[in-house]
Amino acid sequence: MLFGLKKLFTSLGDTPSDDPKISYHLALATILVEVMMADDDINQREVEKILEVLKNQTGLNSEVDSIFEEAKEQSKVANDMFKYTKVINEQASNLEKDEIMRCLWRIAYADSQLDEYEDHRIRRISELLYVPHSDFIRTKLEVKKELNC
Repeated sequence: MLFGLKKLFTSLGDTPSDDPKISYHLALATILVEVMMADDDINQREVEKILEVLKNQTGLNSEVDSIFEEAKEQSKVANDMFKYTKVINEQASNLEKDEIMRCLWRIAYADSQLDEYEDHRIRRISELLYVPHSDFIRTKLEVKKELNC
C-alpha cells in the first residue's frame, strides 16, 4: 500500500502539463479579466480599460479582441491564477510588474468604485507576482489619486 501511494505521488510530480503553452499576452489578459469578473458585475468601462491596457502593454492591435475572448474563457475554467502569474514572473521585470499592478487597479476603479472582491483578487495576484505589500498599497493609492476616486 505504501508503495502504491509513493508511486502515485511520484507520478503526479512527473506528469507533463496538459495545458498548452500560455503566452505572456494571454497570461496578462487573464489576470486582468479575473479582476473584472471578481465582483460578478462586468461593466463596459472595465472591458474598455482591459482592451486599452492590452493594446498599450502588448503592442498588439488586431489580436487584442481575440486574446480578450480567450482570457475570458481561461478565467472561467481556471482553478487559480498560478499558471498565469508564473508566465508573467518568468518574463516581466519588477518595473513591468509595477505597471501591471497599476493596470489591475485601473480596471478595479474603472467603474469608480472598488469592490472588496476586486481588492481581494488583486491582493492574491500581487502575492503570486511576488510584489511587496508596500508596492501593492503604493500602486493602489497612486491609481486612486490619478483617477480622483
